[in-house]
Amino acid sequence: IRAIDNDVTRVGGTAFAYFGVANSAIENNRFTDNGGVHSQPVSVYMTNRNVRVTGNLFVGGDRAITWHGDKSFNAAVPGDHNIVIERNVAISTAGSRNAMLQSWGASTRGVRILSNYAASPYFALMLSDSDTGVTVDGNILAGRATLLPRVGLTVGDNRVLPWTPAMPDHGELC
Repeated sequence: IRAIDNDVTRVGGTAFAYFGVANSAIENNRFTDNGGVHSQPVSVYMTNRNVRVTGNLFVGGDRAITWHGDKSFNAAVPGDHNIVIERNVAISTAGSRNAMLQSWGASTRGVRILSNYAASPYFALMLSDSDTGVTVDGNILAGRATLLPRVGLTVGDNRVLPWTPAMPDHGELC
């Protein structure tokens, strides 16, 4: 499954939900002003293998990308999830109470979070203790980030900055 070069505006739920897919991509899409209870535009959950979320723009929403493992080693689909989240720009609304990039845990194995810009007054990035094989490198994170040392987490050169509401507006980014 490939979702490439779409404009998604004012969706009240999840725009692209990948559950149990392999060798798939969500690339070069633009998401603006999404809001609601499940307003993350991109969700990669359960027994996914080799999913790339790259080059997307998320502006004005509460949350951008969430991922979730399959709760344990799944004998039917062995190996790591191999989720790549790379070169995305994610800027929340000023009143956001959610993380822009967030793991919901469930033992996700093999996630690379590389060269993203994420900004939120709450958390730019939130990881889960149950995830293993996670690499976080080359990101600019404006807001808090959970980069605490833990087993299976490799942290490279990231910049963690304070949140400021003076972020670029839609016109400067689209």
